[in-house]
Amino acid sequence: MRSFLPYDRGVTIPDRVFEDLQTRRIFPERAVRILKYPCRPETLRQRQRLFRLLLCGEFCERFERFHVSLSELRRLDERFKASAENSVVRGLAAAQLIEKYLSVKAELLELCRFDKSDGCKSSDDEPSGGTWCDRLLDLWSDEDESIRERLNACRPAIESIKSFGLSLQGKSWIVPLPDGETYSEQLCRLAESLGFKLSPRNTRETALDSALDDAICRLYPEETSRLKELASLCSDKGNTDITAQSCAGDTTQSCADSSNFSLREAIDTLVGYIDETAFCLEVAGFVRSAAAKGIEYCFARISTEREYIADSLYDVTLLAQNVVNIVPNDVYFDESERFYFLVGANGGGKTTYLRAIGQNLLLFLCGAPVFASSASIYPFRHPETVFADSCDGDVIRERLSEILPDSFLLLNEIYSSLDEERGLAYALDCAARLSRAGSFGLFVTHFYGVRQSGLPLLETLTADDNTSDRAVSDHAASDRAASGDTGSVRTYKIVRATGTASSHALDILKKYRLDPESLRVRMKAMRQREGGDE
Repeated sequence: MRSFLPYDRGVTIPDRVFEDLQTRRIFPERAVRILKYPCRPETLRQRQRLFRLLLCGEFCERFERFHVSLSELRRLDERFKASAENSVVRGLAAAQLIEKYLSVKAELLELCRFDKSDGCKSSDDEPSGGTWCDRLLDLWSDEDESIRERLNACRPAIESIKSFGLSLQGKSWIVPLPDGETYSEQLCRLAESLGFKLSPRNTRETALDSALDDAICRLYPEETSRLKELASLCSDKGNTDITAQSCAGDTTQSCADSSNFSLREAIDTLVGYIDETAFCLEVAGFVRSAAAKGIEYCFARISTEREYIADSLYDVTLLAQNVVNIVPNDVYFDESERFYFLVGANGGGKTTYLRAIGQNLLLFLCGAPVFASSASIYPFRHPETVFADSCDGDVIRERLSEILPDSFLLLNEIYSSLDEERGLAYALDCAARLSRAGSFGLFVTHFYGVRQSGLPLLETLTADDNTSDRAVSDHAASDRAASGDTGSVRTYKIVRATGTASSHALDILKKYRLDPESLRVRMKAMRQREGGDE
């Protein structure tokens, strides 16, 4: 089975990450299931483009209708699979399924046309491998027209059988009522017009009796033979878990190679997109809701260099706690400073800052907007969290032993149960492990001894500090408001723990890649492009 979905199950973000970051406060379980699987690098931009379309104009309405149609396709497919083999019900169910399949494909074609013509996309968001809609459009093949012709050829047979008056109700309902009256309805109407009083008819919810099914097959042999041909087109062929197969498929397989794509594969693949379309609509709806409350969002630049840089990054999980004024903070991780300790007063916003980094990284990895004014992020494949309140010492050691170079670790108050001397020693050892593994990380700790370690350090800054050379947010303190603290409210910001003006100037230069090392790299690249000597 080809892999049409933009993600695969070779990389899975552990469920504990979503628990620690409180993702389920803002997204339902179905959306979290998609967040667990980051986009493959080659499809990340496709998903970003899709979200751009969903957040502006008419496309979202069309996409919602498409999602509803996919759900209806799944319902009809389940009905077809539940029907007995070689039955008239199975044939009629196949006819409904094929008709809906062709209708869904027509809706998809309209989505693709709208995608190409819509003007809300930026000039640099055209994915080199096509768009999200293009991937599904590759399911379209010459066979579809042949399928349509076979369905049309069966319509007289379908109408003949439907005129028999068959109408089943409830969950087992298979065959829709015909457009006109059935024979029994005509007889009842005529009887009433002649003055006969008919007793109320009871509708019984039941499946079609096998004897009645057999009788219809005998009564309409040619028609049921045609319907069986339709049913054979929709036969299962053993593909029972298309989503898992699609996700685990060969990620290098070209989607354009769809000449042998069977109707069953096409239906299963379309049905496999239901969770993803629901996820996209749920995230887009949340983004619009957050924006209405004054939260900025952007589409992060997909960096080819390992970095996580963002201006005014928000922890939007606080919206679920009815926190209106959320403190945004800047984030800067690159190869020169991959790891930071974060220290400060309790309730000063340290965990909020950590959640903002983690939550937005999860969104970025799925191609969704991030809640910041601007951002440039590398697609780290292994986000991980280690929170003191969710694991013991053995679990901490186990997770730290599994650090990968493409990891981004968020460590919250681990070793907090130890005394200052031992806790500090363990914290510094953890930082050394991260450094050796080449991974990125943030370590929230109350061990102030890390200030003397010489490692990069962040700290919480409150308005009470009244420090003139550091910007302080004018928003209410998020953590205190979220916890219901009604005492005196202070304002918080996370800042670099460096006190000199020169260090702040260097930070600004690095942020805009104007520091000496970045300039050397850029000059070298320019000379290489011009064919000159280094």
